[in-house]
Amino acid sequence: MGEPFKFLEEQKDVVQEASLLYSPFEYKCNISALNHLKMFILSVLLFPIRLIATGTFFIIALLLSHVMTKGLHKERYPKPDVSLKRRILLPFLVKLSRFVYFCGGIHWVRISGRRATSAEAPILVVAPHSSFLDSLVVVLMGMTSVVTMTQHADSFIGSLIRVLQPVLVNRDDPLSRKKTMEEIYYRAHSYGDWPQLLIFPEGTCTNRSCLVSFKPGAFQPGLAVQPVILRWPNHVDSTTWVWEGPSVLKLLWMTMTQFTTFFEVEFLPVYVPDEEEKLDARLFANNVRRKMAEALKIPTCDLVYDDFCRIRVAVNSKLPNPEAVVYLYSLIRSAFSQRIATNLCVPGDDTYLDSIRSHLNFLLSSARHCPNVTHLELLDFLFPNVRLDQRDTFLLNLIFRHYRSESENKVNFRLLITRVCMFFFASDPLEALRLAIKAYPPVGSTPSLILLEQENISTAWRIETDNAKELLSGLFLFEPGASTADEIVKLACTKLNSSSSNVVDEVDAVCADQLYDGLCSKANEKLYCYASFEDELRRIFGSRGQPLIKSKSASTSQISLSSLIDSDKPEKSGILDCVSCGRDVMLWTIEKSDAINVKHAKPSEVNGTPVNERTHSVAYLRPVHNT
Repeated sequence: MGEPFKFLEEQKDVVQEASLLYSPFEYKCNISALNHLKMFILSVLLFPIRLIATGTFFIIALLLSHVMTKGLHKERYPKPDVSLKRRILLPFLVKLSRFVYFCGGIHWVRISGRRATSAEAPILVVAPHSSFLDSLVVVLMGMTSVVTMTQHADSFIGSLIRVLQPVLVNRDDPLSRKKTMEEIYYRAHSYGDWPQLLIFPEGTCTNRSCLVSFKPGAFQPGLAVQPVILRWPNHVDSTTWVWEGPSVLKLLWMTMTQFTTFFEVEFLPVYVPDEEEKLDARLFANNVRRKMAEALKIPTCDLVYDDFCRIRVAVNSKLPNPEAVVYLYSLIRSAFSQRIATNLCVPGDDTYLDSIRSHLNFLLSSARHCPNVTHLELLDFLFPNVRLDQRDTFLLNLIFRHYRSESENKVNFRLLITRVCMFFFASDPLEALRLAIKAYPPVGSTPSLILLEQENISTAWRIETDNAKELLSGLFLFEPGASTADEIVKLACTKLNSSSSNVVDEVDAVCADQLYDGLCSKANEKLYCYASFEDELRRIFGSRGQPLIKSKSASTSQISLSSLIDSDKPEKSGILDCVSCGRDVMLWTIEKSDAINVKHAKPSEVNGTPVNERTHSVAYLRPVHNT
């Protein structure tokens, strides 16, 4: 797998300071008072003239493009259009389109470097992509072909798009991505029959503060590409159109109320991939992106728009350390999606839930005996036998940074896995707490019969009060002036002592149910902060914001022992085997040989209730580490 990590301090292609203030998908328009005054004056004197001139020539260009595309198929372009009509009218359309931008205030364009021929580089990769005004580069290159969405070709400016003989992407068609890849590959290997293909590999608009991940489509053919970088070196930024920023109309007004708007295009040397890059489009894309970032003198970022939205949602949901929580959430989604693909499970079915619970208990038992793990150990826990892509590596680096143990250069695995429990059971915080508490060692020795007593199982696992405070402080945000973790744990101890007079402890200890009751009494809103986080993500992203699991009722959830005892898994020091009993999972550390001996036990009845005899047998085996 090669070197699995490149730490943040050593990486060139990382966000230098990832913070809540940093997002390439937002733009806060800060204009000085002097510029506001200038724009107000030009709104009266210059804006009406520019608006009329731009609109007039744009309509003429639109009509001319309609004439040029009449009779052509709207979606498919089986061969390049080399008709006499196109050869005559295209130069006029290019000049007319350039004049539209000139009327809008983009008077001068500085071009540096040499544009490669189609034979030298059939694909041009252009970045950073910041707004619809970047389309000027298409005009400057003589209306070269582009990759764009079908919706654009069907809009009122569709004829201008179709003039470019574009490769169209239909996001509603599940096969569209494959078709797009095939079309790009076909055109790139046409050896000059098709015009050069211009692609914005970021696939979205950013504020030019960094280069986000490049999509692999432009690099899939494995042919030479020419990187092209764009700059808008203006005092007033009127050319950034992102998810959270000024609207199209406001940007047009801001652009037309400047004396002039500068634009720069720089052609970098052609990048010829080596044999390894030809076989790995993502490696090819990342290396080209690094070259472009160095020329622009900006960092690269493997976070996506969804990540920054999640951070804002996490802040509003009052999750603790929102950045760290979101990076973990994104990484866990990736890690468990790979488990789904490997195990061929369907999210929501029993096999999938069994697999998730099994792996969670495996991780919890590991965290109990080894609270801090090395980077390689974390990689082995989350991505066993998987080669990481660029994004997962980037997220892992952020995890190391945000979950670093205070005492040593390791990852606080206990904090990490307890938060994972909250993610998976956000809608059932009691179930989440019952799992999370098992990352801490129980107080004293747990009676074996507790495995068979359904009514007492929820109070079986009790931890020291200091550990309970640490657990709550890691899972929830306690604001100044509100109830603290100490108060909730004290209340939980009081309720435990009053409700369990038959239990005698030398050390104060609490169970998950008592912590849950304490939170209900003192800070009920905190219990559902993770559910609020998921609900808001589902509202914003739709199907892309679905929860990690569609959990069933806690009273009916089961785990199969066969899924938890894996005889093919290599033995590891400090790793527990897990068994289940009805509603709750009880971790019972036993020798590997003992686990295998009871693996094929037959069902029986205890007190008239059907149980799994292998669970009954495990209860009477000698535990390891006196748990």
